[in-house]
Amino acid sequence: MVTPPANRRDIVLRLRWILGIGLLLIVASLLYNRYDATRPVLTRRAVEASAPSTSAAPSQQPAPVSPAGRPDLSQPIAELRAKLQQNPKDVTVRTRLASLLDMQGNGSDAEDVIREALQQGQRHPDLYHALGVLYVNNGLYRPAVAAFAQEIRLRPKHAPAYVQLGSAYAYGGNPREAERAYLKAQRLDPSYPDTYLGLAFLNNTSDRYPYAVKYINEYIRRSKYPGPGYALLCRVYINMNLHDRAIEAGKKAIRLVPDNPNVWYTLGQALFYKPGGAHLEQAASAFVEAIRRKPDFGHAHFELASVLARMGRWKAAIAEYREAIRYEPWQGRYHYQLGRALIQAGQKEEGQQRVAQAQQLIRLNQMEARLLDKITVSPQDPQLRYELAQVYQQLGRYDVARLWYNATLDVAPDHPGARQALNALPR
Repeated sequence: MVTPPANRRDIVLRLRWILGIGLLLIVASLLYNRYDATRPVLTRRAVEASAPSTSAAPSQQPAPVSPAGRPDLSQPIAELRAKLQQNPKDVTVRTRLASLLDMQGNGSDAEDVIREALQQGQRHPDLYHALGVLYVNNGLYRPAVAAFAQEIRLRPKHAPAYVQLGSAYAYGGNPREAERAYLKAQRLDPSYPDTYLGLAFLNNTSDRYPYAVKYINEYIRRSKYPGPGYALLCRVYINMNLHDRAIEAGKKAIRLVPDNPNVWYTLGQALFYKPGGAHLEQAASAFVEAIRRKPDFGHAHFELASVLARMGRWKAAIAEYREAIRYEPWQGRYHYQLGRALIQAGQKEEGQQRVAQAQQLIRLNQMEARLLDKITVSPQDPQLRYELAQVYQQLGRYDVARLWYNATLDVAPDHPGARQALNALPR
């Protein structure tokens, strides 16, 4: 299938927006692990999605969660650490440990677990794959490309590796290289379904929606587990303002992957965005289902609050805005909308304080977006990486800041300030 030239910025912005809500990485839950059911799930988003694999039933009970809303993984992490201490060369244990650490929000610890093996001379392709997925999860797309490229050097005819490479290029704003990687995967194995899902993501832009729909249909036709395809189809139809089709696709996705919080979230948006307000109760129920499966789903709390505010249920809306802030306190718009809701509910003083607090966060959020755009154009510029790390530090996102300081040192080991800032970061 030949596609027309794309607007690069349109692709970057659309992909980043989808990535922000987590739906974009439904594909990451399937790309690498489905080909071998004995391998561990390697990404935080993959486990959260609970998408069925070749070794799992389509429906599973949600994992226990900690008071902070994250899955309580302290026991399996401790068990894996003990196993790894007994056998440091066990790649499966090591990659699984890195995955769980990343799920807990300890991305830098996860990176240390993988790098330790590489520094000891292990060169197993699964290690580079796990490192690449970790980098993608944390927005480090250039290092992710390097990791997947190394995996490909070790497995040059492995289609899933090319799909992962394509995804890293796509997230990093390089659609040309992304398409090249996807098409290479297609040539290696035309039957591999995830290639078509990746191409669909790449074509999910305003001038290419029909191509995205065609690729999704190719994925659905080939895949044993078409649920993520219907979920993406729902998203594409939302973008096309085809609300009835979006709702239909979202409901099909729910039937196929009912434990996936991102699918419930996307269906909620399809119902919420349909003009007229006739589906607000259903939209609220869908967001509640997303939250039930992923209590720390900040975006879902925020959207549920927006639905409740539109229904005039200010007390409930305020409670959900507070929950969104609890899990994603760095999001300025969450604070801003909470402030507006408080003012509307008669709590003027706190509302004005929240709106004022939002201004600083919104400024940092905008700086983050601008720096990510600049890094897309100049991915090797250490100063841009350093400035982005500083933004994340100011937002209180220390684990992400740590990864970006490390990324700065990867390209500029003597960068003034990066090492000192890294060592001073709280854990």
